[in-house]
Amino acid sequence: MKSWWLSISPRERRMVLLAGGSLLLAILYWGMWRPFQQSVTDAERQLKMQQETLSWMQLRAPDAMALRGGGRSVDLGMTLEGVANQSARQLGLSLTRLQPMDKQLQVELAPLEFERLMNWLVIMERDYGVTPQLIELAREGGKGMVRVRRLQLGRG
Repeated sequence: MKSWWLSISPRERRMVLLAGGSLLLAILYWGMWRPFQQSVTDAERQLKMQQETLSWMQLRAPDAMALRGGGRSVDLGMTLEGVANQSARQLGLSLTRLQPMDKQLQVELAPLEFERLMNWLVIMERDYGVTPQLIELAREGGKGMVRVRRLQLGRG
């Protein structure tokens, strides 16, 4: 390589150096600077879109909260046992055992349809603020029937 470099004329050496320098600058620009600049531009654009989404969501939050509550206020005055008994009676469910546990209630039910169980849980959450803390189900007999092995209810 050194013998080749010494064999070419000084004019050709300047041209090779100029071409090599230009090639190096082009590689640095298109290989490093341009992708970096593009990623910064993309990140700024994405940040702006997320800020717009956040401001839209903050503007719509009261509407969402009103819809989530269904316009109803949650009745927190009843005990967990009272809520379980009253709501189960409304849907015709048979509670076989209620056992208070600290601030929770463990419930056992007779086998029932999965859909009725879900409806009961939705009513308790929507109307009374009672949510399942733990639930264990097992398939029971016919299609869609379940046995509640363990259900712990609580508030909050």
